[in-house]
Amino acid sequence: MKPAIEALSSFSIIILQRNSNRGIGIFSIKRLTFIFLILILIGAFFYFEGPQYLELERLKTHQEYLHQTIAGAPVVSVAVFFVVYVLVTTPSLPVLR
Repeated sequence: MKPAIEALSSFSIIILQRNSNRGIGIFSIKRLTFIFLILILIGAFFYFEGPQYLELERLKTHQEYLHQTIAGAPVVSVAVFFVVYVLVTTPSLPVLR
């Protein structure tokens, strides 16, 4: 029975040594940093009264303003949309080497 316990403890020591640079348990440092960042962003959203910007009446007002702006200058609106689309999608393209 004692050799089995020694083998198990040496196996767990090897696993702990192998995972020591990854972080705590199944969480890596990158994953913990990402979770912490998300929690900070959620906290900032509520601290700076973010839910007021998601009220239905306010969204309807902004939607009506957007429709009026597009109707007033359709060419400029298409150009702005195209530039924003290109800027957002460019980082997702594979890099050619």
